[in-house]
This record gives sequence, structure tokens and C-alpha cells, in this order.
Amino acid sequence: MIAVAEEVCPEKKDVFNAVSLSASTITRRIEQIGDNVYAQLQHKTKEFEFFSLALDESTDVQDTAQLLIFIRGISANFEMCEELAALQSLKGTTTGEDIFGKVYQTIEELGLDWSKLASITTDGAPSMVGVSRGLIGRMNREMEERGLTAPLQVHCLIHQQALCCKVLTWDSVMKVVVSCINFIRAKGLKHRQFQEFLSQLESAHGDVLYYTEVRWLSRGRVLRRFYELLPEINAFLHTQNKTVPELSDPEWKWHLAFLRDMTETLNSFNLQLQGQGKLICDMYSHIKAFEVKLELLLGQVKKHSFIHLPATQNLSAEKPAAELQNCDVLKDAFKSNSLIDFYAALPNDTYPNIRKHAMKMSTLFDSTYICEQTFSGMKLLKNSMRSRLTDEHLHQCLRLAVTRMEPDIQLLISQMQAHSSH
Repeated sequence: MIAVAEEVCPEKKDVFNAVSLSASTITRRIEQIGDNVYAQLQHKTKEFEFFSLALDESTDVQDTAQLLIFIRGISANFEMCEELAALQSLKGTTTGEDIFGKVYQTIEELGLDWSKLASITTDGAPSMVGVSRGLIGRMNREMEERGLTAPLQVHCLIHQQALCCKVLTWDSVMKVVVSCINFIRAKGLKHRQFQEFLSQLESAHGDVLYYTEVRWLSRGRVLRRFYELLPEINAFLHTQNKTVPELSDPEWKWHLAFLRDMTETLNSFNLQLQGQGKLICDMYSHIKAFEVKLELLLGQVKKHSFIHLPATQNLSAEKPAAELQNCDVLKDAFKSNSLIDFYAALPNDTYPNIRKHAMKMSTLFDSTYICEQTFSGMKLLKNSMRSRLTDEHLHQCLRLAVTRMEPDIQLLISQMQAHSSH
């Protein structure tokens, strides 16, 4: 900034020099802005008609267990708010009782009404969903003691989809693919020779990809790259006096192509399930569309007909309640607006129960994607070079990194007292 000021407006150079950028000053600024955003969240929670929670737990670079709690609430006029409620550090054990204690603390600090809790979304870990000693079981007992209905329990759809994908192993294909890739990339010399080999052939790709089982999209991307480089890979292996009969077997190559297509379809489906602000109805739409495609594929397999799959019908909207179907105006509004806008436009005096149910369902988290995404940010913020970052400062940094609220800078400035230099 000072270098630019010297060129653009040298008369203002002293003003830029007066800006304090010391570590302690930056720390205070982050704390103040983070507290301001949290105060705004506390104010918004008072307007919630319903709210839901999404939770996930992971460890940072110092092996401290960090519990992320996200909240999604909705007001009477269908204004949605999705924010980080808290980052709670678990210094000892991470049992369901420990997690419940942190969730209880978060709800109380935000001043939330327990009766408005609609659902809790977790990754399905035993400490989360255990009936007797897990978080869900403990929450249900708390709600029962308060005379309230237990919240809905939602198992992260992305985790369910990932678990289902593990069934699709096809070891006869994957073992050969992984073996060939490891042969090429295990030693630096062979890897460089392979890259040079591809360069001489002017191949579309410059290298093969490693397969990482824990990454959800890895298998599809690895198979696609391997299939596209199959002739080059086979030729290179022959130059290294390594023969892999499967690479020349038409039936094995057919299996490879089929598995590549299937994993790419699963990857596309997986990406549709990810993203912030997803509603349950949106996820239901994607799942139903995927099921329809699988049924069409199964029918074609039985008929030994592998024509291009036809486009499925639009399943993105659920039918409104029966009593709404007789109103032409509302039917047109349902077709032209999003579900949130449609239900927000319903007259409250005519359809109070439908509006209330729509509010509740709109707050549901379909997955813990937002937690997983924030953990990626946490790994960047608190890394080996910043391992001494305190839990409180990590919390403030993450809050500012993921918030959709605008801090009230003018209010913060008005509360500051300028100190003249001595």
C-alpha cells in the first residue's frame, strides 16, 4: 500500500504509514469483527421460527478435537440464515456426553428456544447417533425432560452415498489399474521417463493420477485418465519389459470402460449433493433422478441394449398439498417460483399449518458438507507454521472465513478511541 501511495498519491504517504499493522493490532481487529458478527447472529436467532443443527468433529494439527456446530434458521417471513454457531474444543474424551455438553452450551449462549429445534444432522458416527450414550440419545432425553418432541435425526446423505460407492469394488479392474500406476510412479526415473514418453507422443495428458481411496472422487478421475491413456500406458510398459495381458484383453477393456462410466456417473451425483444452502427437497430430487437412471440402465442391461439413456423427467419439485391444487393462481406460482418463495407467498391466515411445516423442513441440513468444507479451511488456518494459534482465535478466524453476514464496521469505528502518538 505504501509503495502504491508513493506513486499514485505521494502526499498521502504519511497517512498510510500511520496505519498500524502489528500482530497485536490485527489480532484485536479480528476479535472485534468476529464478536460483531456473533452479536448479529444472536440477534437473528431471536427471530427464528425453527432452526436445525449440523455437527461434525475432527482434529487439528495439534491433535485437539474440534467440534463444528452450524445452525440454519428461518424467520416468519422465510428469511434463511445459515451460520457457524460455534467451534467447540474437546480437550479430553469425545463421547456423546461430551459432545452434548458443548451443544447444550452453544444453544444456551445463543439464546435459542429448544422447542424450535427441528433436526440434527451428523455423519452417523457412534458417538453422534448412539441411542443410549450418543449425542442423539442424550438430546432425545433432554427434549423428553422438557416435554418437547425429539428433533429429526438426519444421517449425512453424502456419507451414505460414499458408503454405497464402496460396494462397487470391481477388484479385477482396480487391481490392474493401481498396479500399473504404482509401477510407473513408484520410482522417480520411471515416472520421468513416462512423462517424457507422453510428451514425445504429444498426448492429451502429461501423467497418470494416483488413486486415493479416502477421496470420494478419486476413483472416477483415475479411471478416466487411465482409460484415455490406455494405448500409451500399454506401449510404455512394453518398453520397460513389463507385460500386462489385461491391457490387451477386449473383455477386460470393456469392464474398464463400464466402470469408468459408472464411477463418473457417481461422481456427478456426488457433486450434486455437495454445496451450501441445499434443501432436503433438492436432495430428494437428485436422488430420485439418479434412481430413475439406474432403473433405465437395468432395463437396458436385461434387454442387452446399451443405447444412450434418455433424459429423465424434471423431479425438482414436490407436489403441493391437495387443497392448493384447486387454486390456479397458486399452481402457477408453484411452477414459476422456488419452493421457499412459493411457501413464503402463501397467505398465513389461509394456510398456517402448511407454512409452518414448510419452515421446519426448510431448515433441515441434508449433509455435513458445510462442516467438511470448514474443516478444510481449519487445516489451512491452523497448520504446522501456526500450530500455536489458540482455540479462541481459530474460532474467530473460521467465523469470519465462512460468515455470510457483513460486519458493522461503522459501529466498530465509533466504539474505538484514537490514541495520539507521544
